[in-house]
Amino acid sequence: MSTEKKQSYGMSVILLIMGIVLLIWSDSALRAVAIVIGIGCIAEAAVMIVSGLRSGRSSIAAGGIILIIIGLVFVLHPAFIISILPILIGIGIIINGAGSLYRTVSSRDNVSRTAMHILLAIITILLGLIVLFNPFETMSTVVKIIGIIMIYNSITSFLLGREL
Repeated sequence: MSTEKKQSYGMSVILLIMGIVLLIWSDSALRAVAIVIGIGCIAEAAVMIVSGLRSGRSSIAAGGIILIIIGLVFVLHPAFIISILPILIGIGIIINGAGSLYRTVSSRDNVSRTAMHILLAIITILLGLIVLFNPFETMSTVVKIIGIIMIYNSITSFLLGREL
């Protein structure tokens, strides 16, 4: 068996396992991601603090201290982070949709194009409201969709690996 086939099969198995984990245990996967992000923040904060102290730049060290606090919140309270993230994303989507709606209504270049842009902006706002008012379901669904995509990718990688 060629090296490419072995790599393709290996990647297929890894993607399949990760996809199944995300699909079945989406809430646990979200917690794990929050904790890993928190650990990454703490590690980066340590580097910033040491760098800031060595160079005498207290602003870098202060940024590191703030990053440690953020990292600790991610590690110690992942459920809080998971609950607030979709709310922030929902607010961002609503702001984006409202901005698009405002720009479209203000421009009036082409009537048919404007109608389509208004419709798309309203749909964007509605999707943002769905994310905002269903934060846990939204995140869980997104993680499950990612899991399904990973399973699909695993199967296609396996099938393509057979052809190498």
